[in-house]
Amino acid sequence: MDVTPGYNTNIRIHRSKTLYLEPPFKPPCGTRKLVTTETYSTSTCFMECFKKHLMDVCNCRFLGLPVGEQFNVTNYCTTKELRECFLPTTAKLNPSVCDCPVQCEKIKYDLQLSSAYFPSPHFWDTVYQLLNESDKTDNLTKSDTQEIIRKRLLKVNIFYDSLSTEVTLEKPAYDLSDFASDLGGSMGLFMGCSILTLCEFLDLLIMALVSYYSSRKRGSQKITDHESVANHNSV
Repeated sequence: MDVTPGYNTNIRIHRSKTLYLEPPFKPPCGTRKLVTTETYSTSTCFMECFKKHLMDVCNCRFLGLPVGEQFNVTNYCTTKELRECFLPTTAKLNPSVCDCPVQCEKIKYDLQLSSAYFPSPHFWDTVYQLLNESDKTDNLTKSDTQEIIRKRLLKVNIFYDSLSTEVTLEKPAYDLSDFASDLGGSMGLFMGCSILTLCEFLDLLIMALVSYYSSRKRGSQKITDHESVANHNSV
């Protein structure tokens, strides 16, 4: 990012966070160790993968490629190697050959820039008086003062547009709650029943079983009473 002298530049920062689904959901998120940096990002991972592949194929490296344990080729590509190997290989590269998963937590900072002349017109007189207090600038005219300030001074304000963070959460396209909702809707549509109807059938079944066992218990008790009376009469 470049800032220009003679301008008051405001840099507004917006922070956002994206949370991706972890395995077993696909594509799985994760990280891997990189050679050129300790902070993982998908773009840096792809860049390292492409660079290593290009150096393995062309046996040379392009100006600006990193040097490390995996990038042990020290000679730079000649114009002929760039034309005959490097550029054609770059055009045929497929990102699928690289193991570069999306990080599970991705934080992004979006910048918005605005600028205005610095200093403002009503501030010129104050600056002019301050500069003329020095013996070296006694003879400066107002136009000279403006030229010095516009060429040598600038002002930069950096701030967050909000103290909150915008969070985007990745969710499954179809989960258990969706399945239960679809199942209940299908049952209501094709069978004309609902969970309440099933509960009523279950309640009816329980009441029937209770009534059945109660009647059997009363019947066995009557038989026992008749046998007791008969034994008493015979005695």
